[in-house]
Amino acid sequence: MDEQPLIPSKRNPTPLPKRQLAIILFARLAEPIAYTQIFPYIAQMVEELHIASDKKKIGFYAGLIDGIFALSQVCTIWYWGRLSDRIGRKPVVLIGLSGVCIATLLYGLSTSLWQLMLSRILIGSLCGNVAVIQSMISDITDETNAGQALPLVSATYATGAIIGPLIGGLLSHPAERYPNVFGNLQLLRRKPFFLPCFISSMMAFLSIVSSILFLNETLPSIVKTKERVTNSGVEHGYGTTGADPVKPESQPPTARQLLSDPLVRWLVLASFVMASLGLGFNALFVLFAYTPIRLRGLDRQPAEIGLAMSALGVAGILITGFVYPRVQQRFDCRNVFVFCMSMWPIVYTLLPITGMIARTTLPSSNDDFPPPPLGGIWVYVISTLFLVRIGFLSFSAHLLIVRSAARDSNAVGALFGLTHSAFSLGEGVGPALVSSLFAISIDKMIIGGYLVWAIMVGLALAGVQVARILRGIQQPR
Repeated sequence: MDEQPLIPSKRNPTPLPKRQLAIILFARLAEPIAYTQIFPYIAQMVEELHIASDKKKIGFYAGLIDGIFALSQVCTIWYWGRLSDRIGRKPVVLIGLSGVCIATLLYGLSTSLWQLMLSRILIGSLCGNVAVIQSMISDITDETNAGQALPLVSATYATGAIIGPLIGGLLSHPAERYPNVFGNLQLLRRKPFFLPCFISSMMAFLSIVSSILFLNETLPSIVKTKERVTNSGVEHGYGTTGADPVKPESQPPTARQLLSDPLVRWLVLASFVMASLGLGFNALFVLFAYTPIRLRGLDRQPAEIGLAMSALGVAGILITGFVYPRVQQRFDCRNVFVFCMSMWPIVYTLLPITGMIARTTLPSSNDDFPPPPLGGIWVYVISTLFLVRIGFLSFSAHLLIVRSAARDSNAVGALFGLTHSAFSLGEGVGPALVSSLFAISIDKMIIGGYLVWAIMVGLALAGVQVARILRGIQQPR
């Protein structure tokens, strides 16, 4: 017999468990749909519910409603991740999906600011799924195939970022938009934003059903216990009376223990900055696109905004699914992270330039005339959105760095929960910050109305520096 090396120089990738991976990703899909479906109409909703007394203040309230979701998630996601390290991943996923389902329905029925805020707080507090989903994928992969599987989390978010804005943009005000179908439904006349919320809620409900029926538990300690019990039962031919006692797993580490590692500290900071830039852009783009041209915007309708954001999502799926895996195979994920973070200063510079071009070449609209078509200006918008998708690839690179930092399988959920707590903080601070700055910028015309862009360019440059520092930290072995 020919001798084989005990440790090959380069392991072949382990085949991915595609069925379980698909079910896990389907469970992940519900949250981004529910989160992004409000984007095309949130400014219109704030205006029609008379929450803002002045158009210049719409951005502030829209950012407040958007940001409270993430801020409430900050307070709970660490605990959901750590809880999943103790009781298992599947129960926590089901709790989160139930929260998405119920709270999204409540959002569509809301008629006041406090009701909108309460529904967003509920969905943010109850849903800690993203950290748990990341942990589940880490559980079922190894170092040979994690680079293929973990970026699919970002691709799934991008898919939700396509479906959500399409649902919100095309199904808001359905009685007026599709009178032959919905014109006689009084509920949709009284609640013009209920239908997109209902459809999004049903997507979460389908995820609950599929998870109950087909999703397997992946927490290593529980899986090992079941395997030992099963093997013992097979060996003895009956029951489990012959099973050897299972050695109890150690408790998940505390946040202080995790943060004692410099790599983890910089991963947490990078997660916050990354989310502030990425999710802040989503909120800022919606406001920028909806705001009249004379106030430094593009004056687009919710349907157009929804289609633009869905196109952004399509680009994200293509880049994440086909381009990123090849890039990841050739380059270290830390170098990829630095490159992708370098896109954000460019993005936050290009978009206000696009607004300047629109203001100098297009006539301003008013209540008597519809907004003018953008024409060739769409080329500038689409080019900027393409660079945005490259910037969002930093999310995938960051996930791989986090996975490599988890040296104990019993700490995976806690580590993903900790980094995503920082992400959720940025997810809340980013939209709230840019929305408030946008409102102040155009109200006071600070730096000609471009104050928000100048500040975000500065934050983006700081993000690049954080990525470079993270790249230089040596991981303990």
